[in-house]
Amino acid sequence: MGGHCVSYRYIKTRQMKRYEVIKMTKWKTSVLREMVENFINDKASEGYEIISVSLGKDANDYATAFVTIAKGQRE
Repeated sequence: MGGHCVSYRYIKTRQMKRYEVIKMTKWKTSVLREMVENFINDKASEGYEIISVSLGKDANDYATAFVTIAKGQRE
C-alpha cells in the first residue's frame, strides 16, 4: 500500500490568537468615535492587533461600535 510518511519534526507549532469583541454604545456619535479612537490606541500600545471596527446604530438609535482585537503570537 502506498502510504505517506509524515515527519513530525517539521511541523511548526503556533500559539493560537485570542480574539475579543468589545461593544461600545453612546448616545452621540462624536463621543463614541473619540472613545473608540482612545480604546484602539490603548490596546495597540498594549500589543493587541486591531482586527476590525464597525460603527452603526442599535434598535434604540444609540451609536454603537464593535471592535475586534486579538492577542497572540504573530507569524
